[in-house]
Amino acid sequence: SQAILRLQFQGARRDIKVRALAESPARFSYFRGSDPEKWISGAPAYEKLLYPDLYPEIDLLVSGQAGKLKNEYIVRPGGDPSAIAIRFLGAKGLEINPRGQLRIHISSGTITEDAPECYQEIGGRRVPVGASYRIEEGHTVRIDVGAYQKDAELIIDPVIYSTFLGGSESDYGLAMDVDLIGNVYVASITSSNDFSVTAGAYATTYNGGAYDIVVSKLNSSLSAL
Repeated sequence: SQAILRLQFQGARRDIKVRALAESPARFSYFRGSDPEKWISGAPAYEKLLYPDLYPEIDLLVSGQAGKLKNEYIVRPGGDPSAIAIRFLGAKGLEINPRGQLRIHISSGTITEDAPECYQEIGGRRVPVGASYRIEEGHTVRIDVGAYQKDAELIIDPVIYSTFLGGSESDYGLAMDVDLIGNVYVASITSSNDFSVTAGAYATTYNGGAYDIVVSKLNSSLSAL
């Protein structure tokens, strides 16, 4: 079965001129029907789309990452993040799971949106700001944001990130979890002699024969074991 899910930004501007950013080398052609005048050849593609002032002093940046569409809200000084209201047309129900993720139930299954990450760049460093989803009537979602510095730009960014973990042979990730401060734990099996390890690990090389079991802990930005 198929289902159609539409996102409607409640109270947003209607006269936005979308800006295409980061042109891709890819080109697309559409040859529909028998009239060449209606064909499109070599249409450009872009990696990002900017919706400026979707709400007053709030821009929406849409990009494709890890096979998903990602919405990033840029709240400039004077913008009110509580104005962002997303209505899911076609949804059968909404819920927030224990990890803070938004689960959108549709007739053909469930779509999961990552929990929002919110931060500011202050004095050359990233300062985290608390953020969470809130469900309202009419299958509408808002993002509640904690205290932040109002004279600096605020980024509301549903988390999509990745890193490489493994070696040069066969490695299989079997389970993953996240603790309360964002550290990531991965359970794997490996036959690689050069699997990523840290000094003082229980074993630092592959023991031969059947797969070895590996439990890895990474920091919240996935930049280090």
